[in-house]
Amino acid sequence: MLTAEQIVISVQSFWRDHFPFPDETVWPGTVVVTATASRWVELWIDAWTSMPRRRTASDRLEIALVAHCFSRDRENPLAAYELASAARSTLEHHTVAIIDPADPEAPPVGHVLFREADLHDVGRRQLLGHREPLQQVLVALTAHVEEAATAGT
Repeated sequence: MLTAEQIVISVQSFWRDHFPFPDETVWPGTVVVTATASRWVELWIDAWTSMPRRRTASDRLEIALVAHCFSRDRENPLAAYELASAARSTLEHHTVAIIDPADPEAPPVGHVLFREADLHDVGRRQLLGHREPLQQVLVALTAHVEEAATAGT
């Protein structure tokens, strides 16, 4: 059975290894003061849906992942879009191996297969008590998560 921990750790590890701006990622549970940041990305897995299956079949899930790309960079009005484009190319149509953190050398226990991304500009052009306007672009993806087939099933 796949666990949320296995899926989240595997997706975050893939992101850290492939996203071209890893230092601009704010991870869940991390406290960061963004008042002085010019741009950053927050990666959220918003929904987990189990797929219909037989009781003895492998786990199959659908997940919804959203990369929230923020920018206050007046020098580069397209900074949020640069982050969004990088997020899209990092995940869209990619397959992420799900590794068991208890045994990282073992074969993958499953895979996350990302589909097409949708981009949504929800930026606020007005000042919001900050020195700079806040741009926000969402990169929304769904993914099929499937447990690896095991011998004898």
